[in-house]
Parts: sequence; C-alpha cells; structure tokens
Amino acid sequence: MSVRLVLVEPEGRINFGFILRLCKNFEVYDIYVVNPRFNIDDPEVVEFAAKGSDLIKAVRVVDSLDDALRNVEISLCTSAKSSDEDDVLRHSEPPEILEEVFRRYSKVALVFGRESVGLTRDELRKCTAVITIPGNPEYNVMNISHAVAVILYLTWRYRGVKRRYLPDVKRLDILNKYFEQVLNQLPLDDRYKDKAKIVFNRFIKLYPLRKGEVTTIYRLLKTLLYVLRTARK
Repeated sequence: MSVRLVLVEPEGRINFGFILRLCKNFEVYDIYVVNPRFNIDDPEVVEFAAKGSDLIKAVRVVDSLDDALRNVEISLCTSAKSSDEDDVLRHSEPPEILEEVFRRYSKVALVFGRESVGLTRDELRKCTAVITIPGNPEYNVMNISHAVAVILYLTWRYRGVKRRYLPDVKRLDILNKYFEQVLNQLPLDDRYKDKAKIVFNRFIKLYPLRKGEVTTIYRLLKTLLYVLRTARK
C-alpha cells in the first residue's frame, strides 16, 4: 500500500520542515509539493526537518494538483470547512474513513492546502472526498503540520489492515463516464449536474462495491443511456 502526501502551495518553511520530519516518523516517502512559496531546501526547512531532512531529495515539485495526483487510485483532501447542508462538495468524512480506504486501495493520495486559505473549490473537486478532523466547533482550524500529524498517524495505524473488496479502478472510471453521459441527456442545470457527479463519484469510490455490483450498475447506466439517446431521435 502506497501513501502519497501532497502539499498545495505551502507557505511556511518551519511547517514544511516539521512535515518532512513527520513523513520520516511514519514512513511516508512519496511527497509531492505544488508550487511551494519558498525553496524546499532552505536552511530553515533543513533545521526543522531534523532527521527528516534527507527526504528533501525525494520531494517532487510540480506545477499543478493534476500533476501531483497522477497514477493514484483515490485522493482525499483535508479541510477545516465542512457542510451538512446543500454544499455537497464540502460534505466531509471523519479521518477514520482511512481504515476502509486502505482496505480497498493500493495508491492513496492525501492532499493538504495552503496555511492561509486551504484548498480552493476547484482543487477540492479534483479529490474523491474531503476529510475534516473533528475538534472544537468554535475553533477547529489546525496548524497544517498538526493536521498532517493526525492524518499520518492514522495511515501508520491502518496501513496493515486486511485488504478486501479490491476495486478495479478502471471499471469505476467507466461508471463515472457513463453516469456523466446519462446526465448530459437529462434536462438539468449545470449546477445540479456538478453536484450529482460529485455524489456519484464518492459513492462508487468509497462504498465497498463488489464486482457483481459494479457490473449491475454498469449495465443499468449503459441501458439507460441507450434508452435516452433513442428517445431523443
């Protein structure tokens, strides 16, 4: 099981140093940084990374979140902001969802945003789901290095869980493709379609679908798409 840590436009050298130290603590060596606001080998980074400073050589600096998420099976963004209302993009899961994720996927990306403003809505859309660390509702915004510590500890704790219901990620992507094509045949506004895509993607990626269930949904969507296209002729 492979864990990739992704930091989007980190702003603090000290925080970055602490995060490298945490990666050393919990054996996370696949590290991507999107457009850092400082030189990643800055002396201050090296100082606060302590014995994790050797990981600087392993860090991959990229220009976009898309680049950082290549070749992963599932990606989980972290955010202090969550919503139980109509904003489905910010519907969040507790960190303990990592246990189920590690039962099903081999290549998992954990995405953290900027210290100042976190992740944008467009960036959240690129992730499969959102994780929010519970805490004092009056002040639940954690320092990024502290949030990384919580999440990486759980990756360490759950890394050895027994695998089950291993999904064929390519087949799940095909389900998403057919679902989007079905939506395009329906008289719905773009805002609703966007919500529907988010909800469907999270459902098929997070719910432990077995092969027969994936096949059933595939046949249903394919048949529905054929019926809709035929009716429009």
